Amino acid sequence: MLKNKVLILEHFFLKIELYTLSNNILTLLKFYVPLVALLCFAGCKNGESLFSKSKSNRPSPPAVALGKVNDVEVKIEYSSPRVKQRQIWDGLVPYGKLWRTGANEATTLSVNVDTYINDQLLPKGKYSLFTIPNDKQWTIIINKVWDLWGSYDYDISKDVMRLDVAPYELEKHVEKMTFSVAKDNISFKWEKLGFDLSVRKG
Repeated sequence: MLKNKVLILEHFFLKIELYTLSNNILTLLKFYVPLVALLCFAGCKNGESLFSKSKSNRPSPPAVALGKVNDVEVKIEYSSPRVKQRQIWDGLVPYGKLWRTGANEATTLSVNVDTYINDQLLPKGKYSLFTIPNDKQWTIIINKVWDLWGSYDYDISKDVMRLDVAPYELEKHVEKMTFSVAKDNISFKWEKLGFDLSVRKG
């Protein structure tokens, strides 16, 4: 009889211990999961991995195009994705939608003097550069807010200029998305498409 009572008591206290343990685990999860999420978000500024030691290790590493065109110093900072056997146009990059024109942070354009871009005057400064690709025509957008991650916080009211360009087909496949500054133009090339923007001092 006594043995049965002891067993009942042991079972009772075991249940209490298990209940207390489960409550403690739930309490810890409720506290630590949001904390870990917060730390990851804080450590992933602009979406960059907490464990990433260098932007150059990204799948779409940073690149810079520098040049002087018609007395204008031009600098384009962007992240360069690769084709990797994917359908790019109207696939990875949908037609008719705003595109950061690269990856990661928004692509930026800087000019050291007032500059005509395709005959539209752009005051000297640093800007973000977006595009809206389409089959026959692309819209190029230059926006005064340059410190952005992608196009998530894009504000149309901050646009400085919009202009339309006709893309052209490239003779050779370009694996890495590339901007270049040469001759009289800013040039964009990726996969089998490209476009040019003329540049001259204002």
